[in-house]
Amino acid sequence: MTGFRNSTVESRGGDRFLAFALTIGQLGPVLAAAIAIGFFTNGAMAGVYALTPTEYATAERSTAMGAAIGVGRIGAIISPALAGALLDARWPQSGVYLLFIVPLLIAAIAIAFIPSTVARTRVREQASVA
Repeated sequence: MTGFRNSTVESRGGDRFLAFALTIGQLGPVLAAAIAIGFFTNGAMAGVYALTPTEYATAERSTAMGAAIGVGRIGAIISPALAGALLDARWPQSGVYLLFIVPLLIAAIAIAFIPSTVARTRVREQASVA
């Protein structure tokens, strides 16, 4: 169940990107959407920090955390360059924001499929009984 809650936070970031893309040119809604994007995207990363100790065994924990942070850093490096290249290629601003919803949705789906500690414990108990 933990994965569902965290994927919901991540998908909220995608919702806000959609709102941002649809309100380009209107200052009030754009500012509200930008604040929501920052809140939910940073909240998702905080969720990863909170999720890792409870969802991964000690031996796997540093690898899982490092992989999550590494993917995030790669995205943080590539995103501005890609956005600039797309805008230089005359992509509409709303199209660029719509494109950036895709990684957020992929992350939300990936988080939803992380098996919870409860599920792993049940599997171990069933295996030890059999």
